[in-house]
Amino acid sequence: MGRKGRNFYPGGIYHVIQRGNNKSYIFDDQLDKAKFLDILSETMKKYPFHLLYYVLMDNHYHILLEMIDNDIGLIMKQINLAYSKYYNKKYSRSGTVYGERYSAFNVIDDRHFLQLLYYIANNPVKAGLVKHPSQYRFCAHLEIVSQKELLINKPRLFSYIDTSYEKALKAYMSFMESHFDKPLTAVSPLGIITNKRCEKLITLLKEVAGDEKTENEIITKSRNPEIFIVKQKFIQEAKHQGFTNTEIAKLLRLSRRSVNEY
Repeated sequence: MGRKGRNFYPGGIYHVIQRGNNKSYIFDDQLDKAKFLDILSETMKKYPFHLLYYVLMDNHYHILLEMIDNDIGLIMKQINLAYSKYYNKKYSRSGTVYGERYSAFNVIDDRHFLQLLYYIANNPVKAGLVKHPSQYRFCAHLEIVSQKELLINKPRLFSYIDTSYEKALKAYMSFMESHFDKPLTAVSPLGIITNKRCEKLITLLKEVAGDEKTENEIITKSRNPEIFIVKQKFIQEAKHQGFTNTEIAKLLRLSRRSVNEY
C-alpha cells in the first residue's frame, strides 16, 4: 500500500521538519549545510515556492514553505533526494540519510506566527551552539538582521505579521530581542500549527465539495454560482463543527470578515 498523500492547496504554508536516521547527523560540516541551501535555491527555481524561514541543525532541519502551484510532496522529494545523493557520494556511503518521512504541518492560524518563528530560530540557542540566533550562520534570522537578500522571501514573510513591511520588521525584531533568552514553555514544537484540526477541516471541505469538485476549486476565487453555494455550505458547516473564522479564512484564502459574512 502506498503512503497517504499530504494535504495540499495553493497558498498553503507548511512547517516542515526532517530528522536524520536514528537522530544521526545529516550535516557533518558547514559545507554540507551550504550545499543544502544551494539545493533549496535550485528547487525553488525548478518547482517554485516561497521560502519563508529556516534553520539547519546538525541532525535535523526546519523550513517554512508557502506553496504556489506545486505539491509539497514533489518539492520535498526533490530536496531530500538531491541532498541524499550528495551526502552519500561525499561520504562514500549508501542507504537512507533521513529517519522517518518528513513532517509537514499546515499553518492555519497566524495569531502566534512570531512564536513559531522564534521557536525555529531558537533551535541553535537551545542546543547550546550560540547564545543568540543572530550568531548562527545557517538560519533565516541571520538573513534578516544582516539585511542580506539570500533565500527567504522577506516581503512574503512579513506580510503575515503586518500589512506594513517596516512595522512587521520592527515587531519581529522587538519580539526576538525580548524573548531570545526566555524559553517559550507554552509553545509546542509545532508552534501554532494545529495539524489535526487542519486535516479535519480539509476532510470536511472534500466531503462538502463531493466527487464532482476538488477542494482546490473551492479555494480559488471562482465566481461560479455552484462554487459559491458549495463554499457557503462548507463555511456554515465548519462553523457548526466549531472551527473558528480564522481557521476557515486561512484555508480558503479569505479575510476573517468575509468568512463572517457567509
